[in-house]
Amino acid sequence: MALLQNSFMATHWTYLLNRNPFRNLFGTKNLVKSMVADPELVQAILVRDFHVFTDRSRASKSGDDSIAKHSLVHMSGDAWRGVRAIVSPTFSPNKLRQMYPIISQCVSEFITHLDQNYHGKLTDIDVNDKFWRFTMDTILRCEFGALTYFLAGTKTTSTVLAFCTYVLVVNPDCQQRLYDEIQAITGNQNRDIGYETLDSMPYLDACVSETLRLYSPFPRVKRVANTDYTFPAIGLTIKAGQRVEIPVHAMHRSPDNFVDPDKFNPDSVIVAMERRKK
Repeated sequence: MALLQNSFMATHWTYLLNRNPFRNLFGTKNLVKSMVADPELVQAILVRDFHVFTDRSRASKSGDDSIAKHSLVHMSGDAWRGVRAIVSPTFSPNKLRQMYPIISQCVSEFITHLDQNYHGKLTDIDVNDKFWRFTMDTILRCEFGALTYFLAGTKTTSTVLAFCTYVLVVNPDCQQRLYDEIQAITGNQNRDIGYETLDSMPYLDACVSETLRLYSPFPRVKRVANTDYTFPAIGLTIKAGQRVEIPVHAMHRSPDNFVDPDKFNPDSVIVAMERRKK
C-alpha cells in the first residue's frame, strides 16, 4: 500500500511540477509547506546549509511509543545527531571493505538459488520479493542489527534491484553492454568481483544510477528548518518550523533537468561523471 501511495504521489508531483509556471519553488497547504525543485536551492538545503535543515517532519502518527519514531530516518534534534554520530562510521570505506566478502557470499548463494530453481524454465518470478529476501539476508549477516538499517535499507535496496532488473530486461542493448563489461573484468572463469574492482565498472555504476533516477525509492525528501533561513539568491525566507519538501521523482523526470527524462540512458550518467572530473 505504501509503495502504491508513493507511486501516486510521485506521479502527482511530477504532473504538477511540469505544468506549474512557478514549478521550481511554490507553497502548498496554505503556504506552511514549500516545494523546492530548483537544483541550486536543493543543494543549499541538503549540502551547503545542511545544518539548518537537519530535522525531518514527523513521519509517524502512531504515537510516542512508535518503533519507527526512534529510527534515524525519523529522529530529529540532539537525538538524531547522537545516533548519526554512532552510525556514520559504519559506512566508512574501510568498514564497507570489511563487509564486502559477506555481501559477495550472499550474492553467490542468491545466484545459485536462482540457477537451481529457475534456470531454463519459463516461469514467472516475483523479483521484488526475491530481492527483498536477498537484501534481508545480507543485512542480517552483516550484523547491522539496528532498526535503522532494517527500516531504511531492506525495501529501498530490494526495490532498486527489482527496477534495475526490469529496465535491463526491456533494454536488451544495455543489458548486453553491461554483461560484456562484467565479462571483461571476471573472464570466463566467473571470478568474484572484488571491492576495488567495482571502481573499474563505470557502466554498472551508470545503470544503477540511472535506475535510481527513474525509480527513486524516496520520491520526496522532507526537511524542517530549525531556524529562520533566507535563500540568498532569491531573498525568500523559510521560517523556523516550516516544512520544506523536495520532489525528487518529479525533478528526475523534468525536461528542465534531463534530456528525454523518461528514457533509460546510462550513457548520460557516464557523460555527466566525465564532465565533473574535468
